[in-house]
Amino acid sequence: NAWQIRIALLDQLGKSEDAYKASLQLIEREPENLVALEVAVRSLLKMEKTDDAVEFLGKRIEQNSKNSAAYRMRAQLLRTQDKKDAALQDLNKAIEINKKDAISLLMRSEIYLEQEKLEQARADIDEALLVEPNLVQGILMRSLVAAQEKRYSDAIADMRKLVRAQPDNPAWMLQLASYYQLDNRPRMSIKVADEVIKKDEKNWRAHRLRGDALLSVGDHKLAVADYWKAITGL
Repeated sequence: NAWQIRIALLDQLGKSEDAYKASLQLIEREPENLVALEVAVRSLLKMEKTDDAVEFLGKRIEQNSKNSAAYRMRAQLLRTQDKKDAALQDLNKAIEINKKDAISLLMRSEIYLEQEKLEQARADIDEALLVEPNLVQGILMRSLVAAQEKRYSDAIADMRKLVRAQPDNPAWMLQLASYYQLDNRPRMSIKVADEVIKKDEKNWRAHRLRGDALLSVGDHKLAVADYWKAITGL
C-alpha cells in the first residue's frame, strides 16, 4: 500500500520519470500490481513515449501471457496509432482471459462500430452491461449502435437515462436533441436545444442543431438567426 501511495503521489505531482522508475521497482516486487502498471504506462505517455509504452506492455505480456490488463492497455495505445487490427487482437485476448472484462468489451465494440459491424458491437455492449448494468459508456455506446440501426426510439431512451443522470452535460443533451431530429421529432429537438442555450448562449452546436430543427418545422426566419449565431458566435 505504501508503494502504491508513493507512485500515485509522484504521478499526481507530475514527476513522471520518478513515477515510472518507482512503478518499475514495485513491478519487480509484485509483477501483477495493476496500479504500478497503469502509472508506468501513464508516465511514459506524459513523457510522450508512446512507442516505449507499447514495448513496455509487450514485455509484461511476454512475462505473463495471462495479463489481461496489459493486453487491454496496449490495445488502447494501438488504437491511438490507428492500428485497429492489432488493437482488436489484443482485446480478443484480454476478453478470452477475462470474459467479464467490461472495459475491453466496450473498447472492442467501439472498433466494431467503426467497422460497421453493428451486430458484433451490440453483442459486446450487451455483454458489458450484463457485467455492469449502469456503466455509462455502455449505455452511450448502446445508443450509438441503435442510432446507426435507425432504432431512434431506443437511442432516445438510452440518452434520456444519461441526461437524467447528468442534466448539466451539454454534449449528451445535444446528442439527445440530434436523435429527436433524426426521429422526425423536431419540436422535441428544439426543446432540448433551448435548455442548452439557456445555460450557454454561445454554444454554437446548440444553435446549429436548433436551426436544423426550426427549418424542419418551417420557421425559416428563426432558423437563419440560429445559423448566424452558430457561424459568428454572437
